[in-house]
Amino acid sequence: MKILMLLLFISKSECAASEPDVPPREEKPVRVPAAILTPAEETRREALTRFGLGFYRTRDDRLADAMQQFQVALQNDPKAVAPQRELVAVYAELGRDAAAIRAAREVLARDPEDAETAQRLGRILMDGKKYRDAAKAFLGAAKSPRGRDEIPARLVLLKELAAAAEKAGDFPAREYAAREQLAVLAANKAALLKPDLFTAQEFDRRRARGYEDLGAALVGLGKFDTASAAFETARDLYADPKGAHDPAGTARLYWNLSESLAAQGEPAKALKELDLYLEQRPAGFAPYERWVKLMAEAGRTRDIPGTLARLAQLNPGNPAPAWLAAAATLEADPDAGDAAFAKLLDRADRPEYFRVLVQAYQASDQAKKWLDIADRLFTASRPKGFFDPPKPGAKEPPAPVPTPKAADVQRARFFNEAAKATKGFAKSLIRQMDADTRAGVMRFPDTLELVMALAARDGQLNAFAPALKAMIGRRTEFTSLWMLIVCLRHQRNWEEIAATAEALSVADNGRFYPSIAIQAAVAHAELGHEAPALALVEKLDGRIYIRVKKAEIYNILGKHKQALREIDEVLDKESPKGADLRMLLLAQVGTLHQLKENAKAETILREMLDHDPDDVVILNNYGYHLAEQGRKFDEAEAMIRRAIELDRDEKTKSGDPDAESGNYLDSLGWLQFKRGRFADARRSLEAATRFVEVSENGVVWDHLGDTYLRLDEKKLAAAAYEKAIQIYARSHEGRQDGRIDDAKRKLKLVK
Repeated sequence: MKILMLLLFISKSECAASEPDVPPREEKPVRVPAAILTPAEETRREALTRFGLGFYRTRDDRLADAMQQFQVALQNDPKAVAPQRELVAVYAELGRDAAAIRAAREVLARDPEDAETAQRLGRILMDGKKYRDAAKAFLGAAKSPRGRDEIPARLVLLKELAAAAEKAGDFPAREYAAREQLAVLAANKAALLKPDLFTAQEFDRRRARGYEDLGAALVGLGKFDTASAAFETARDLYADPKGAHDPAGTARLYWNLSESLAAQGEPAKALKELDLYLEQRPAGFAPYERWVKLMAEAGRTRDIPGTLARLAQLNPGNPAPAWLAAAATLEADPDAGDAAFAKLLDRADRPEYFRVLVQAYQASDQAKKWLDIADRLFTASRPKGFFDPPKPGAKEPPAPVPTPKAADVQRARFFNEAAKATKGFAKSLIRQMDADTRAGVMRFPDTLELVMALAARDGQLNAFAPALKAMIGRRTEFTSLWMLIVCLRHQRNWEEIAATAEALSVADNGRFYPSIAIQAAVAHAELGHEAPALALVEKLDGRIYIRVKKAEIYNILGKHKQALREIDEVLDKESPKGADLRMLLLAQVGTLHQLKENAKAETILREMLDHDPDDVVILNNYGYHLAEQGRKFDEAEAMIRRAIELDRDEKTKSGDPDAESGNYLDSLGWLQFKRGRFADARRSLEAATRFVEVSENGVVWDHLGDTYLRLDEKKLAAAAYEKAIQIYARSHEGRQDGRIDDAKRKLKLVK
């Protein structure tokens, strides 16, 4: 073709050369008028341009810029799937998991067979410990017709599905993953037996693991006969010297068989299989914890401590049996068990050890020994003199030296985390602290702080306050007084907060503590004492946080216009950004609602939500205020439920044992009440009152009383209104908007 074009070009050139030299006649070009693009076409082209720019930004690792381009592309073409799909990856890379999850779900709603997006969603959910949702996402990807021809990638997907299903306890999904993996291996053996994929041994090991997973799934489904057949096939593959040849895999089948027999209610038979597995000296706590459970079920509790000690000698590389032996000994002989734990503590370097320790001391109700261990660990984790009070006349506390060892700090952290993961022990600890105080034993400040956290979660703060007061009577220092103020704030005991702040100032020779001063100022404001409240705030520096607290005090005093001026002045003069701007805007919104300027407040909330669609505080506040106004119920409920979901996800990911928030449940309950769903409202509001952060909120009890009244539960309504009135009497909320008078009127009505 190129030669033909060249010949034609030469021919034309020769013809042109033979013609006379006559100037060519000029022809005017024909002008074609440009077609005017419709607005829809202009928007579509802008969306395509933005998408292209975003795509190239990702190639250059300019992820923030790419995100903005994809977002604009979506604004111009909301139905487009491609930019939304790209945003999933960008959000995930930027650590915005909530946004990535939302974007992935929107893509899958429009394109359910998008296996790549479903798999990416599953990985994000796995990282967030949302195993059931992850298994569902992986299962959708595995069942999609796309990508089935890419065999190695499909095996990776099925392995991810199996892992998520195992974590979630989703046995049908786990069975599907195992059977599908075995089918893929059987159908593609020749294609997979390549040096860069699988050796023959690796291939057989993968098959054996597939049968092992299948057996475990079938046990969970109660299909024990079929499970046994799958385990036997796996055993034969593992044991074949010319096949998988995996002694560890063979030994692991004893573990699987023990699980199967235990599920069938055969603890003695399960123990025999598990004993064979323990002979292989496995790692971790799970095998030995199962053994302890089966021994108890088989009625052999007395044999547990001694046998565990023997197992510890047989497996010196795994400390698990020694720790479990100490736990079992503690229950039978507290002093011997305590001594055993004391020897182990100095070498403890994993969270699992402290989980066993904390659970053992709680199960045997050894509060004193628990507090002794806490003191020991926390003291070692702090520099010497860290909590010593300043000397008379000193402006700053003495510099703490030397720095504690990293291992000691880590041990204290592990103990703290393990203790906070348990519930129901605070009452015993507080009772022991009372006894300690009478005996002249003073606990380390970090120990007090941990006990207070447990007391808050167990609903024992009211009992903790007297214990603190008794201690303070013997030793006045900042940490104890600060914790007492937190307890008193929970009780709304404003007079005592002000007195405690004054006592601290006297004890420390007039030293000024800003954090204490703020709490004292709030206390004076709650009591209606404007002058001392503002005088305390004026002594603080002009940081934005302090200005916000000053506005809060004005709001408590009912001076909402002054509060708004305070906030507006900072916004106008300081040009705040980031967290400071968010704090100011939230304070501004709250003040505008107090002034009934709801439209202005809603505009600010909408702009904040546009900036960060995953801010749980804004989602909750916005949804609550829409419900309060009786507007946009569907949108309000979506916001509040999203706040609950995001908050739960974040807490689960961080390992927080309390995955719910009372404040958000209160918002949901009030919305449900406004929508006439009174039974739902009752469940949500009752759940909210179990949380310490809302249990002393009069508005929540008022809402609950209204709900009971609508359900014709008059006795419960009366009790809720009485609780609300008690709290309103100690709060500015009761003075403002006539809340306390309204609650009293409703109480008379139900009585």
